[in-house]
Amino acid sequence: MATRRDRDLLRAVGQRLGELRRQRGFTQESLAEAVGIQPHGLSRIEQGHRAPSLSTLATLAAALDVTLADLLAVEDEVPEAKLTADQAQVLRLFADLKAAQRKAVIALLKAMSP
Repeated sequence: MATRRDRDLLRAVGQRLGELRRQRGFTQESLAEAVGIQPHGLSRIEQGHRAPSLSTLATLAAALDVTLADLLAVEDEVPEAKLTADQAQVLRLFADLKAAQRKAVIALLKAMSP
């Protein structure tokens, strides 16, 4: 039986998946077709009612052109309530970048830091 924390994390990952899907212009149907699952199954994952396998998560991440870590980066990790508005905006913008762009931003920030 899943714990409350498991259910909360499953729901958060599903929400993150839905956000990334919409940002990248996919419908549930088009993303499901791209990764070889049923649209109803994808819907249940996004709603937090179905736990996807790691291979399904990896396939979804690849189709969305994000890393598995990006897909699993849920709000529990960095609660926005403790961030300034600028910090929250930077995190949201950073999350939307492709992997190569994120690496470039990190390199730039490292070069700028004292």
